[in-house]
Formats: sequence, C-alpha cells, structure tokens
Amino acid sequence: MLIIAIGSFKSLEEMLKQFKRVHVEKKAKSEDIETLSWSDTLQFPIMAGLTLCGLYFAMQYFGNDAVNYMLIAYIALGGTIGVKSMI
Repeated sequence: MLIIAIGSFKSLEEMLKQFKRVHVEKKAKSEDIETLSWSDTLQFPIMAGLTLCGLYFAMQYFGNDAVNYMLIAYIALGGTIGVKSMI
C-alpha cells in the first residue's frame, strides 16, 4: 500500500508541475507534454477485455488457487521492482 501511495503523490507532483508549466508560465513545448492518442484510448477496453478473458480461461484451466498464486507472485514482483527503483 505504501508504494501505491508514494507513487500517487509523485505522479500528482509531476502533473501539477506540467500543468503550471503549460497553463501558468506558457513555457511548454509540445514534446514535453505527455498525451494519449486516439488509438491509445481505443486500446484500453480491448486490453481490459483480453485480460479478463485470459483470467477466466486461466481459472478454468489451472483452477482458482493456481491463478491466485500467479497474481500474488506478479504483484510481489512489481512491488519489489518498485521499491528497488525508489531506493
């Protein structure tokens, strides 16, 4: 939980810096601003649907316990990498 809270605050700080640079100081170039294209936004529901279908079929094939262990391992790996990058 701590890694999520820290990441959220750091993301918020960066967003506020970009907002100030673009709207208050009027100093931003177009390549400095991170934006989503239309094709990126169309990929979100497709990827979400594929992920949910994949989880459904994984639970049918492997069982609930095995999928839970895989998800726990995935989250633990991501948390470990996140903590390592912060240190």
